[in-house]
Amino acid sequence: LLPLWFGGRSYEFSWDVIVLALRSNVELVLLMSTVYLIYVILQSKRYASTSLCSIAVLVLITYYPIIVSYLTIVGSLSQLFILSVEFMFATCVAVGTYSLYSRSLIKT
Repeated sequence: LLPLWFGGRSYEFSWDVIVLALRSNVELVLLMSTVYLIYVILQSKRYASTSLCSIAVLVLITYYPIIVSYLTIVGSLSQLFILSVEFMFATCVAVGTYSLYSRSLIKT
């Protein structure tokens, strides 16, 4: 919400401020998913499949900024389209993380 506050105080309206605020929310969801994935990896030492799935998702999260930068620079796509791709990626990661987390709770 901080980008909205500072952008809202300016004299001109700009969509860049709203996209920046929404992008920060997507980054927050990815950060929470990363924390839960690391927790699942540390708690599921006995179950190799859960750990491998968690590591695969962590690798995707690691390469996420590179993919977004590539789409922005090379693809020359609009900011709203890239934001929608980021939102879909964060949603898929969050749902996958929740399923891995709930599966690790059932197994323990």
